[in-house]
Amino acid sequence: VWCLLWYVSEEEKRVIEKLSSKQKDFVHWLKHGQGIITSSNFNHVASHSRVIARKGTNQATGSLVAALLGGSPFKGNKATPYGQRQEPKAVAVYLALMKSSHKRCSVEECGLVIS
Repeated sequence: VWCLLWYVSEEEKRVIEKLSSKQKDFVHWLKHGQGIITSSNFNHVASHSRVIARKGTNQATGSLVAALLGGSPFKGNKATPYGQRQEPKAVAVYLALMKSSHKRCSVEECGLVIS
C-alpha cells in the first residue's frame, strides 16, 4: 500500500486557493487537486468497496488511483451546464436560509481549499 503525504504551507494554501478560484478556468484546479480527495472525486473514493465487488480488485484499484492522480479529469457531463446555471440560485437560497438563524452569514466564491 502506498501512502503519499506532503506538507503545504499556509502561504502555499492561500496561493492555491486564489489560483483555483474560477473552477471554469480549471488548469490550476486540476493541477493542485491531483492526489487529494475533492468534492469531484469523493463519491468515487467513497464507493471504492462497491466498485471492487463489481469490477474486481485490480481494475477498481486502477480506476481509484487514476481518479486521485488525475488520470482522467472530469470534463463535465450533460448535467454540468445545468449545475453551473443553477449555482447562483442555490447560493442565494442557501444564504437566505442561513441568514434566518445567522444574521451575519455570508458566502464567498473561493478556489480549492486545502486543509
